[in-house]
Amino acid sequence: MDNKNTWTSLLARFFLSTAAAILIITGLIKVLSLFGSAGMLAVRDPVFGISFGILMPLVGLTEIAVGTLVLFCRNGLVASGLILWISIEFVAYRFFSAELRPGSYCPCLGSLGEFLGLSQAQATHAALLICIILLTLGFLALGASLYTRRKR
Repeated sequence: MDNKNTWTSLLARFFLSTAAAILIITGLIKVLSLFGSAGMLAVRDPVFGISFGILMPLVGLTEIAVGTLVLFCRNGLVASGLILWISIEFVAYRFFSAELRPGSYCPCLGSLGEFLGLSQAQATHAALLICIILLTLGFLALGASLYTRRKR
């Protein structure tokens, strides 16, 4: 493997590790949100129709599982695919949630927004920014992985 290919491979791994860390951290926040505001946990999700008290830990555990799989996956294309899959799911969820309940608060950050003193609008924007960052990292890792694979 040449030096350029090594750097591209390291860059892909950096993008994937960063995305995995984001997923694990936000997943832990969602799981820990069970101990937060009881009012938020009783609200029904507009997309799935179940309470956030059930949905948040399920999504949090999924994020932790995907983040862990990405960290230990040796195939950059598979790991990139996992990041892209979950980030596209998040964007689709945000779209349907906004369509079903326009202007509503997204509790995607669990009780972290409340803890940081963010307004509901700021927390919703932060969650959207995280979705965009995950998508970007997924596409960058995919590009770097494809480039590395092509150069072999």
